[in-house]
Amino acid sequence: MVVRLTVGLVLTVVALAIAGRRLWWLWRLAMSGQPAPERVAAVREHPGRDVETQAAEVIGQRNSSRTCSRWPCWPRSSRSP
Repeated sequence: MVVRLTVGLVLTVVALAIAGRRLWWLWRLAMSGQPAPERVAAVREHPGRDVETQAAEVIGQRNSSRTCSRWPCWPRSSRSP
């Protein structure tokens, strides 16, 4: 019982360390970009257009990543008729 608890705690600490390091790397990556005040201003002027664009991109990605009904799953453009 004690060994199981110790192993679980050690694995949890290791996983949190890996996740924390990854989050730190992502934070540094996000903060390394240049500010884009004109993009923020455009979104504030036309919020509906931005929501529509974002929704189209997300839906487009969802449709392109659907699983196929047969194997191998080739992209639609390269499937044979």
